[in-house]
Amino acid sequence: MDEIDRQIQAELAELDALEAAEARGEYLPLPVSTEPPPPEGWFPCPCCGHQMFSGVGDYEICAVCSWEDDLVQLRVPWSFGANAVCLMEAQANYRRYGAMEERFVTKVRPAAPNEPLDPGFRPVDLARDSFERLGDTGPLPSDLSVLYWWRPSYWRRSEPPTGQFFTPDR
Repeated sequence: MDEIDRQIQAELAELDALEAAEARGEYLPLPVSTEPPPPEGWFPCPCCGHQMFSGVGDYEICAVCSWEDDLVQLRVPWSFGANAVCLMEAQANYRRYGAMEERFVTKVRPAAPNEPLDPGFRPVDLARDSFERLGDTGPLPSDLSVLYWWRPSYWRRSEPPTGQFFTPDR
């Protein structure tokens, strides 16, 4: 048996244990990730704020809140995309239920010690933050980390807040 087969067997055994615990109605915490962070560090989930992703907008699923990282929904937080709810609703749901949708409450887990909140994270605030309108999105910036509205490096920091002209474009 080679190393890959052993790794697959270990992952299947872990999955079996998790499914058995779930069937019994027990919470079985997932182990802390042993995967080293990428050279540029982990990227935050825009729903819960925990540093969870290896890239920005790569459609990874957050284990803490179940948000699927989507560039469209990061740029236009009231739009729909990979997730069944918009980012703003998902953030409210996370504060209310601990998951981006109530139906995912049993599928999420608390953040591990190595998954801290991104410094300065806060939910979208249309009275404070500026976002593109869905039909008026321009080219993506080369550094996608400037799409995080709570960071000082946010690419639209000098634009007027969206709340001054906001009407949902659903």
